[in-house]
Amino acid sequence: MRDYDLCYLELSQVARLIHARDVSIEEVTAAVMNRIQDLNSVLNCFVTVLKGKALEDASSLQAELRAGAYRGPLHGIPVSLKDNVLTRGIRTTGGSPILKEWIPDRDADVVAALRSAGAIIVGKTNLQQYAYGAPHPAFGDVHNPHRFEMTCGGSSTGSAAAMAAGMGYGSIGTDTGGSIRIPAAYCGVAGLKPTYGLVSRKGVIPVSSNLDHVGPIARSVRDCALMLDAVSTRRDRDGEHGYARDLGDGIIRLRIGVMKPQDRAPLDPTVASAFSRACDDLHALGADMLEVELPDLFQAQLIMWTVSGVEAAELLRPQFREHRNEYNATLRDRLDRAAFIPATEYVHAQRVRELFRQQLNAVFKTVDVVVLPTVSVPAFKAGTDRLTIGGTEDDAPSIGSRLTALFNITGHPALAIPCHTSSESLPISIQMVAASSNEARLFQVAHTYEQLHRWNRIRPAAVEAKLLET
Repeated sequence: MRDYDLCYLELSQVARLIHARDVSIEEVTAAVMNRIQDLNSVLNCFVTVLKGKALEDASSLQAELRAGAYRGPLHGIPVSLKDNVLTRGIRTTGGSPILKEWIPDRDADVVAALRSAGAIIVGKTNLQQYAYGAPHPAFGDVHNPHRFEMTCGGSSTGSAAAMAAGMGYGSIGTDTGGSIRIPAAYCGVAGLKPTYGLVSRKGVIPVSSNLDHVGPIARSVRDCALMLDAVSTRRDRDGEHGYARDLGDGIIRLRIGVMKPQDRAPLDPTVASAFSRACDDLHALGADMLEVELPDLFQAQLIMWTVSGVEAAELLRPQFREHRNEYNATLRDRLDRAAFIPATEYVHAQRVRELFRQQLNAVFKTVDVVVLPTVSVPAFKAGTDRLTIGGTEDDAPSIGSRLTALFNITGHPALAIPCHTSSESLPISIQMVAASSNEARLFQVAHTYEQLHRWNRIRPAAVEAKLLET
């Protein structure tokens, strides 16, 4: 069995080791590539693995370091990309057999930013087809590192599972209705949907131009902040590590809004209990806790499906006509239904969307951060169609985005981090939301809470057991 302690370190910890010359970039990259080699056949996190290129880049970046050139905390750090993010000279499938051999001639903006910061791209991660619907059988399901038979959610599935399993130190995902935060929640890692437009979407296969966000997934809040520093389109912050600079300030006297329960967004008792304990912890850390009323989460989810459905159907229209049978059944059905949504419904959804944005802006005039669970239930068995929560049966896939979709339609930054585990040792997650462009405050609160229990340091039981067998 290999020694994998290095792979479970956080990005910031490895960055310090590299900068201090306590470990070489070649050693770090080789450890991650070995980890991917040992686990990818079990978890199916990666569509494409770039071992040769990654090791070559590691040697080059180590040479830079020996020459005294250091690009910052991502210098020599192995990271991955969701496979709807374009990479020059490297295939980008979008999780679809239609694009299985497509090799773009340019990098997405976010990839160019990562490369400039010194990050090493180790591979492209698995996802639901076109990040909208379900995985295509040609690529298969990603298995949850905590229990292989449980769902990872979607659609940034491979990215979240890879981070939980120690297969790299950061990953770039996309989020249209919760697709970064939901897998992060089910896998027990940190995932940020930044403020709309903060990270460039140029070079990312689109789903919905009004709702798509690009953001980091990592094992800690600090790591997400460091990745956001590298890929943010805003360069006017003070200091090299802008988004991480206030992490140690604590939360005494900050005002934290606690979501008032909603009948149409019930919580599993395990999640409700964990969320209540997390709120008690935030209060004990010095925050003032205030109950706040959010816009209707159920209606927000319907708006998300209307807007994203219409826009996805239009974006994919030419290809869908020609390659209909190469779409998975879930996505075919979703696009068929979206094609018949009346224009009046789309316009109405946009009007309500703006109303909800104004209502949430008003909430942030009274509090600094809002907290609510990320998902209503812990991870459930993959393939489950229906779930019962609080005596109400609902569609299992829809439950995933019930608590996340609101912040896609309003564009506010939202961060998922683990806050407890269930009796079955499955992660439970809390979601923190801040005013637009206030990621620094979001990271400050989340980091302070994260340090209390360090739920993010729990190693996935199923993965650890599997490695003991080898």
